Amino acid sequence: MHPPFSREKRHIALALSALPLVMFNINELLLFGLPIIFNPTLILPFVLVPMVSFVLVYSVMALGLVNPVSTIVDWMTPPFLSGYLATQNSLAGSVLQIAVIALGVLIYRPFYLSYAGKSSSDSKGILRKMEIERSTLKSFLGDVNQSMGSYISKHEVSQRISKMMNRGEFVMFYQPQVNVKDSTFLAFESLVRYRDEYGNLMPPSFISDFQILGAIKQLDEMVIDLVLADMKAFPVLAGCKVGVNISAETISDRDVVDNIAERLHYYKIPPTSLEIEITEEALLEDHEQISRNINALQRLGVKVAIDDFGSGYASFPHLLKYNFDKVKLDRSLLLNVKEERGQNLYQLLAKISEVTGCALVAEGIETDTEKTFVESCGIDTCQGFYFSHPLALEDAVAWSKQQMKETALETLESAE
Repeated sequence: MHPPFSREKRHIALALSALPLVMFNINELLLFGLPIIFNPTLILPFVLVPMVSFVLVYSVMALGLVNPVSTIVDWMTPPFLSGYLATQNSLAGSVLQIAVIALGVLIYRPFYLSYAGKSSSDSKGILRKMEIERSTLKSFLGDVNQSMGSYISKHEVSQRISKMMNRGEFVMFYQPQVNVKDSTFLAFESLVRYRDEYGNLMPPSFISDFQILGAIKQLDEMVIDLVLADMKAFPVLAGCKVGVNISAETISDRDVVDNIAERLHYYKIPPTSLEIEITEEALLEDHEQISRNINALQRLGVKVAIDDFGSGYASFPHLLKYNFDKVKLDRSLLLNVKEERGQNLYQLLAKISEVTGCALVAEGIETDTEKTFVESCGIDTCQGFYFSHPLALEDAVAWSKQQMKETALETLESAE
């Protein structure tokens, strides 16, 4: 920090602006650049002060004059108090911190006075320099403010996730997909939810928290494990399939196929019962690695679907570039079918299967009118609240058994 012997208003203003941060040990503003950005003369004390401070602290503690540090103190603890707490509640620790700060001021003083003396000799030069410093300081303070805001946000997110992991549980819900022409068809899309310690079910808003922390792949791995464990209860031998959504980061990972293969083997689930769903957004990642992973999953026996197609990211060339098994048309496309242009677009998209060979699923069917329109477009497989809301595991298994029972009755009746 610039020592308290400055008489220049701009330097006093800088010191005052930094004071609230320094009171809570937030020194990035002062350590990372300002002394050197504003004048290279201060490079030497910038390096010298921490070295001399270390020698002083080490020597005093080695001589036994101050208790050694035995407690980890939060980094935002104010100076002097942190010294007191870290040295076993010893006032000597606070005194040592005062001595270190005073020593730093004494080392900086001659260098600063030299800089201030040179700058005051040229009136035009000082005015120009003041403008540059003002602009640099404004930009720098803005970056610091943004950085601190980001840190605080991540800290809050981290606390939320930690609380979720320790107090509640992540559970999977399953929304049926229905083939209006094939009663033997059994398929579900898995959807992750969170149940808190009081049994309340929460929507998947926490997914963005995992993304902020850079832990979305870990969430995907946990979801895959939960789904595969649940699939033991599904009639997979009767052809039941379950889709799992994974993120762009996961489908781009080099090890994703090996990891999925290992988990399938661990849970003894046939690969043909699992479907991996990736969103259009994922296609903006590493194209070559994604293509390799899709092909490897398909060789393994796992089906791969593109989810939420038409929501705004991908384009038709992606359907030719990647060898998808299934395309799921986003509900947003259905919202415009009341108009002729919207109907024409949906009918055009319904012909995707003729070009790519992909199976089609119409997502978001909520009304009888929407169901009738989708069927008229030649799409047989549907998903949405019209057929069922997402179901807990027990209810999803019961749905499967009911469908199988109805199919058996239909077969028996047709045979008679």
